[in-house]
Amino acid sequence: GAPEEEPASADEVAKELADPTNALGKLAFNLDYVQYEGDLPGADRQTSTVLLFQPALPYPLDNGKRFFARPAIPIVLDQPVFSAGGFSSEGVELGDIGFDFAYGGPLGDSGLVFLAGLVGTLPTATKNSIGKSQWALGPELMIAKLGKAGVLGVLISHQWDVASTSASAIDINTTGGQYFYTYLLEKGWAIGAGPI
Repeated sequence: GAPEEEPASADEVAKELADPTNALGKLAFNLDYVQYEGDLPGADRQTSTVLLFQPALPYPLDNGKRFFARPAIPIVLDQPVFSAGGFSSEGVELGDIGFDFAYGGPLGDSGLVFLAGLVGTLPTATKNSIGKSQWALGPELMIAKLGKAGVLGVLISHQWDVASTSASAIDINTTGGQYFYTYLLEKGWAIGAGPI
């Protein structure tokens, strides 16, 4: 019979998960905490908290690359909203759902990996005060270097307002930049961050 395949070690699984173009599906929960600054009275005392659920669903292709689908579902736990009387807080609500569809994988034997694709936002917020009331689409590009110690990379995206769901909606175009890193520790542990 065929020899049995050795199960992956915890360190091998951690290294695979650190690769942003890996073949493993993921269910990620991110907790985003934001502090604001501004000229409005009380703006410097405002914060928001969002729980972001983002599964990564890779589909391997015959050429060694992968197709990825990644929805991003935000649950707004606390969001400041300004009106004529000052700031008020919106409680637990669904925010605008984001998504990306991308193609990518390794660039030869260089240790570099890339993703290129389409990023977008759907106007799904349960309250107009926390959503943008617009459909948005645009390109994204990611490049990262994989090494023995971990991963270091950058992701750039831009979204244009392609349709509004409200006559009073403001056209908003968004450019995003994110650097990210993961440092591999022993016994399958890793530490990382991805400031936006």
